Amino acid sequence: MKSASPRRLANRWLGPVVGVYWLIAFSGTHLPGNALPTRPWGDKLDHMAGYLILGLLLCLWLGLSRPWIRYAPLWALALAIAYGALDEITQPIVYRVADVGDWIADSIGATVGVALGSTVVFLIRRRRNTQCDGG
Repeated sequence: MKSASPRRLANRWLGPVVGVYWLIAFSGTHLPGNALPTRPWGDKLDHMAGYLILGLLLCLWLGLSRPWIRYAPLWALALAIAYGALDEITQPIVYRVADVGDWIADSIGATVGVALGSTVVFLIRRRRNTQCDGG
């Protein structure tokens, strides 16, 4: 039985997963400040984790579903970092504080996520090429 190609799986599953995750993340970051729990460690780890996942998903989706895009990891990183800035800029609309520290945490998380995603995409492509070459 032939397995589905990474491109087909990415188009079918990763696109919707990225979309749903992004909507959930946007909703969570735009809740009024008084609706959020306080954490003893602050919110920087939450920002890093959230954007790590976003960077990972974007990189996997772009890298696998659109292999013709040159420098897909850089596009994924640029998109995540730009969105992080937009996310911070729009938070005062819901009575939250726009914080450069949060954006830096977002950017660090996105960078780690994209690095992980790039590694996964590379390994999948290498494995796929090895199978196609008969190795």
